[in-house]
Amino acid sequence: MKLLLHIGAPKAGSTALQRSLAATRSELEANGFLYPSLFPEPAEKKEFHSLDNNHNALRIALFTLEGKQNNRFFTFHKILKDADRQDWAKRRIAVLKETVKSSTAHTCILSSEHFLGFANRSGFPEFCDLLRSLFDSITVIFYFRPYHQGYCSSIQQNLKGGKVISTLQLPQNFGRFPNRRGEEKSPLTALNQYFDKFGREPVKILHFASDALINGDVVEDFCQRFVYPQCDPAFRVPTRWDNASISAPAAILISMVKNLSPIRGTETPGQPPLLPLDIANFVVDQMLRSRPSAKTPKLAEPPEWRVLIAHKNRDRYQWLEEVAGENFNGEVVDLDLLRSPCPPEVTREALSQWLATHLTPAGLDHLLNDCLTLNVSPAELNALFESPFDFQKLEDLLYQKLSSPAWQRSFLIDNYRRRIFGRLSKLRRIFD
Repeated sequence: MKLLLHIGAPKAGSTALQRSLAATRSELEANGFLYPSLFPEPAEKKEFHSLDNNHNALRIALFTLEGKQNNRFFTFHKILKDADRQDWAKRRIAVLKETVKSSTAHTCILSSEHFLGFANRSGFPEFCDLLRSLFDSITVIFYFRPYHQGYCSSIQQNLKGGKVISTLQLPQNFGRFPNRRGEEKSPLTALNQYFDKFGREPVKILHFASDALINGDVVEDFCQRFVYPQCDPAFRVPTRWDNASISAPAAILISMVKNLSPIRGTETPGQPPLLPLDIANFVVDQMLRSRPSAKTPKLAEPPEWRVLIAHKNRDRYQWLEEVAGENFNGEVVDLDLLRSPCPPEVTREALSQWLATHLTPAGLDHLLNDCLTLNVSPAELNALFESPFDFQKLEDLLYQKLSSPAWQRSFLIDNYRRRIFGRLSKLRRIFD
């Protein structure tokens, strides 16, 4: 069996690709392609549903078997005690082996954007040995999104993950990611590890840009290149763009509420959460529905920041163009960006001011009052916009309103009604 190993990169359509492939598992297998689930049991699939679309569980399993701890993951899944973690990890490896050996498919697809960074970590040799033991040939697929095109997307993802504004990466550092020892690592350096293990020819480097992707769609691009040539001509994988952008104000509010609550992996040791988990989850759910609009715009960086990021990554772009080969469609960077003088670096204060430009009284009124029913007065909203904008005042106001006994009572009643309505809806579907 052949293996198509999709390794990302982050913010290059991985979620859309994985959800699209997972949604058509049975159709893919009927056409000779295995997109395995590592959670075949219904109880496991329900508990670890966030991992069922991709194959990051393999990386977590190998770390665990090495004795490494993935605290963010296992804190969320508190059901796994220390002894259970080893069994869980061994089970993931065993499921993959059993699924591959019992399948009649000619090609297996494994996908996780975390496979890229994994190449710089311990456990990577064992990962490669495992793959070689299961597959006759291995093709590594890497979609690269030029850094100057992905800054806002990365900032949004960090805010959604609970990262505080004061620790967001500055534009001039984007493309260089310090590890836990403070050493700067570029994701591109991980490609060298794949070159060493598999050679250069099997590593396909593709350009993630709307004018470079087939039909401007990463799912269509992947399938046209690697899947459809060996399938029934009528077969297609529908694209699922589930990871759509949310508005900038909504992302900022998610960051704040995650730092006031015990939501997955954002706990501060020794510091009790300020907000109950069900309230925090409600806020996050409401904010994830906030699509960009005139009142709540999406993140958009100043044009000079793109020029700055391109200049700071010039050497990486040059190296990538040298090793990418003919699979890479187009130039990594518009040369006009590099012909322009390099702009000055961005200060932490300037980054905060830029984020604040996405906030307006009307936008916050919509999110805080229309979406969350917090009854924030116009005077309270206007007080936030005294120059310069103070994000701490916004976080304090959010906490004050969400911790109000009157609002929490109303929330509990509404939440109870939502649960009852949800159960009744399920019963109707069962009996209809």
